[in-house]
Amino acid sequence: MSETIIRAYRYALDPTGAQVEILHRYATASRCGFNFALGMKIAVYAGAVAVTS
Repeated sequence: MSETIIRAYRYALDPTGAQVEILHRYATASRCGFNFALGMKIAVYAGAVAVTS
């Protein structure tokens, strides 16, 4: 019988001011992309419901 060892590591971020700005931009772009895709999915779903009703 083999034993599995699971290890976990915890890291702390301490970004500089410039890195904080880059991280903020990345998060904003990611959220914008997600909201755009969600809007498209909702529109397609609404159209499919209208067709089947």
